[in-house]
Amino acid sequence: MEILLISLIVGFISIDTIKVGQFMFSRPIIVGSIVGWILGDFYTGLKIGVILELFWIRVIPVGTYYPPDTVITTALAITLTLYFPGANIPESFCIILSLMVSIPFGIIYKSFQIRERKMASRYNTLLSDSINKGDFNFINKLVFISVGREFMFSFLAFIISFKLIFLFFSSVQKYLFYFIENPFMVKGAKEAFELLPLIGITQLIDSFIKKR
Repeated sequence: MEILLISLIVGFISIDTIKVGQFMFSRPIIVGSIVGWILGDFYTGLKIGVILELFWIRVIPVGTYYPPDTVITTALAITLTLYFPGANIPESFCIILSLMVSIPFGIIYKSFQIRERKMASRYNTLLSDSINKGDFNFINKLVFISVGREFMFSFLAFIISFKLIFLFFSSVQKYLFYFIENPFMVKGAKEAFELLPLIGITQLIDSFIKKR
């Protein structure tokens, strides 16, 4: 039920990215807090949300630019971290691995959404014809169709992605424990995790420098 609830929330919040409102509810720090709260670990959700927010501080859907799907990426990273197969796995290792597999999915889904926007351009002729005929209700119908498609895409994309990744992790669980039990790998994951906020802060500082 939790995964289904998160999928519904991902679907609704993804609409805020471009389709409706753009109130910034789709930012990683907000998505992370909500998903973490639902899964009973608000702190971890907020922590991952802050890291991804710093990573993508300059990624804003303005004009024709379509950013990576930060909603699905953030929700996947947090859910995988908290649902990671196996016990006694260091949190830093879980977060690093979850981010490694979640970020590419956000980039992949970006390409699908760009393709969907290109396909939507075919509605321009239909809109022009409906306006010439005085059928302004057709505009409202297209808006609802577009919003509904965005919701269903994000809803299904999250469920499918989570199931595929979780099944993959479960199938290679014994190999993962080989790395987890290796002190060198555990130390490396911990140090890499500690560096993530610093990388994000450099992005933030760089954005201020370029604005000047």
